[in-house]
Amino acid sequence: MLRIAVVDDDQIAISRLRECLNHYSEEKGVNFNIKVYQNGIDLLVGYRSDYDIIFLDVDMPDINGFQTARRIRELDECVILVFVTNLAQYAIEGYKYHAADYIVKPLKYHTFALKMHMILKHCQTHQQTSIFVKTKNGEVRLTTDSIYYVEIHQHGILYHTGTGNFSGYGTLKKVEEMLPPEEFYRCNNCYIVNLKYVNQINDSTVRVRDEELEVSRPRRKGFVEAVHEYYRSRRM
Repeated sequence: MLRIAVVDDDQIAISRLRECLNHYSEEKGVNFNIKVYQNGIDLLVGYRSDYDIIFLDVDMPDINGFQTARRIRELDECVILVFVTNLAQYAIEGYKYHAADYIVKPLKYHTFALKMHMILKHCQTHQQTSIFVKTKNGEVRLTTDSIYYVEIHQHGILYHTGTGNFSGYGTLKKVEEMLPPEEFYRCNNCYIVNLKYVNQINDSTVRVRDEELEVSRPRRKGFVEAVHEYYRSRRM
């Protein structure tokens, strides 16, 4: 069952979106658990990273859809955001927050169903490649693809990602167990590297994006082999 949040202050728009979701559910045999919020603040108070899809109205009082999306992305990289708007030109702004798509009001079922098909594909990919990280502000959900590397930092764990750094609790060993072994490798006692972002390997260091990280002598051979295997498997 997919968990969906609908954030909108327009009752007519909410009812129409519910109708479309229920129609799609019956037509495709997909079950939805839908929760409605009247504004972005209600969603954000006590936010937990347990929704698969959030439909966000753009034009809302107090805090609009884009402001809500920015706050969501600080807590949850993985949830699928879909903007619902009266004006298509607003959609460009939405992509700043990695929105999967946008839907123009008033909703027409045929168009909605086509978009929903692609959204669910996107959702399935995210579900398979995300982890939950415990931080001082609660749990944050990260996509593994967005993680550049992970390091031990000030008695905790620091995740370097495409949307910023996240400081969490735990041990590097526990993090290593959560990450897909074919995509990540521990290059020394302090770092786990996403092999996708390895740009260069030197005698005792590796360049990950723009960072130079140390590779320990005992782990170097295994690390080099892991990088080669990663790229070889993607050429097949």
